[in-house]
Amino acid sequence: MHLQYVLLNPDEVARGGNRPVIAASASRPFGDAEATALPVTSAEWQRFDVIILGDIPPSALSDRDWAAVRDAVTLRGAMLVCVAGPRYMPHGHNSEVLQDLLPVTYTPGTAAKFDAPESAFDIQLTATGRDHPVTSQSTSRALNEELWSGFQPMRWRYSGAKLKETAEVLAYAHPVGAPGPASSFTPDGSPGSVEAAIEQLANQKNIEADNAVISTLRSGLGKVLMLHFDETWRFRYGVGDTYHHRFWGQVTRWGAGPNLRSGNELVRLGTDRLSYTPDDAIEVTAKVLDKDRRPVTDASIDVEIWKGGEKIRKQRLSYRSDSSGLYETSLSGLDDEGEYQLKLVGDEAEDAIAAMPDGPKEISTELLVVTTRNPVELAELTADRDFLNRATSTTGGHLAELNDLGSLVSSFGAPKEILKERRNITLWDKWPLLIAFLGLLTTEWVLRRRSGLV
Repeated sequence: MHLQYVLLNPDEVARGGNRPVIAASASRPFGDAEATALPVTSAEWQRFDVIILGDIPPSALSDRDWAAVRDAVTLRGAMLVCVAGPRYMPHGHNSEVLQDLLPVTYTPGTAAKFDAPESAFDIQLTATGRDHPVTSQSTSRALNEELWSGFQPMRWRYSGAKLKETAEVLAYAHPVGAPGPASSFTPDGSPGSVEAAIEQLANQKNIEADNAVISTLRSGLGKVLMLHFDETWRFRYGVGDTYHHRFWGQVTRWGAGPNLRSGNELVRLGTDRLSYTPDDAIEVTAKVLDKDRRPVTDASIDVEIWKGGEKIRKQRLSYRSDSSGLYETSLSGLDDEGEYQLKLVGDEAEDAIAAMPDGPKEISTELLVVTTRNPVELAELTADRDFLNRATSTTGGHLAELNDLGSLVSSFGAPKEILKERRNITLWDKWPLLIAFLGLLTTEWVLRRRSGLV
């Protein structure tokens, strides 16, 4: 991930007040993340896969900038993330582009919105949010809901906007201490009749829409995600960066699309895993962009399966509806174990290779078919932090990251401990002591003889 960030009002005291003008650009060297100005051209805006805007003033973006953001989202398939704030976002902006892109409708104004509908609220997932990539903190659905509802209560959210009909709500605010939405029904929370069930479902949908804290909307070929609150940093309470980093990582991955490991800047190819058994379905995904890096929605591309230098068969990839140039297919019938090569062929693939003469000469990737599902050398080595956190909390242990091993050492107690032990040692058990004792007796006898004491 190549990051570029701009702080519009940084700490000038620490910087001495003189900042060079460095425009954010995807062409800067990898690792040079800090910029002092927003992208200067529409082409630069459109090179980003994810654009995140915080509580920025209306003067931060010109009409030309908003038009570039709109084209990046609707035409190129980028994702726009807007983080609501009490000062400007979104109510302080009069931009028609922003009003069209956001999943909510609002009335622009100049007054700040520091007041919130409640003093504190918990985040609850909707039915859509329980299975959505953005709000996936765990592969376990029950644990995922438990994690979200267990985050520290939030203190502020944007209210007063109306959700658009085509928008989806992933999470909503539930006031701390308030009864659940099913409390008006039978004691166990279940509706007493079909009519009551329908009423409960309708009321729940209205509650979620009126109190949305995470909402999303498709716009052209791209996506728009709105956070109606500005306190994701509270996810770090008591657990460090685990859930906070995971949330923003999920947001970025969902917006940028799948990480396809082979190809060039215009066409990429990948599979969902690196190894399979003969019974597994192989999910193949390709992403196709034109020379202006805009998604191609009508490409005719195929994947060829090769093994040992021999082509086994060819299969057509289908366009994924409403995606940013993604094509996919599912392969089966690879019964012989060994290494296979997948090659992407078609006019678009050939054009992408010709447009990048310094890139790879073919768009291809490899996979392995094995007889056993999890041989040791292909085992999953990624740490399951959910399991580790639960295991350490249950057993009274301590979980430490590699950069915090000092805390692990201190968990074993004081680094030094002095123990006193008394032992009785007989003289004849230690030859050096016995020889020294006999030597002293001999010396005393000699001295007494010389002194005439014997």
